Amino acid sequence: MDLQKTASTELSALSPQSWPFSLDWLPHSAFLVGGSVRDALLGRPSEYLDLDFVLPDGVVETARSIARHYKAGFVLLDAERQIARVVFPQGTADFAQQVGSTLEDDLLRRDFTVNAIAYNPQLDRFVDPLQGCTDLENRVLRMVSPENLEEDPLRL
Repeated sequence: MDLQKTASTELSALSPQSWPFSLDWLPHSAFLVGGSVRDALLGRPSEYLDLDFVLPDGVVETARSIARHYKAGFVLLDAERQIARVVFPQGTADFAQQVGSTLEDDLLRRDFTVNAIAYNPQLDRFVDPLQGCTDLENRVLRMVSPENLEEDPLRL
């Protein structure tokens, strides 16, 4: 799958212009991950935004600042693991602390390869260490590792 070509077509569904907050509120190290990236690559539009971001640090502060500025709801989902949600009328934006020392480490802990694709909207850059895009093209659902699913059986 040609990610740069796809970015200009299908990923227009994830354009920051459609978000309920400005891209300026995110650090350049923030990556969009998971189902929203997967669904956009598959060309599945959604009227309800469900954005998931991974940040290396400053997660709760970033989410809280966005919520305050836009008068949106704020929920601290997990203080220990630094996971927060900002609730807007048109959708949610979840912010999670990167697990591991790199984004790639974080992606290696995900459930399926098609959910381990990250996109940085500020840099227009994809990170796909497990060839999740190839799996999307081939309509293959491949787990990253059995251990990841054993650690969190609710993923199924």
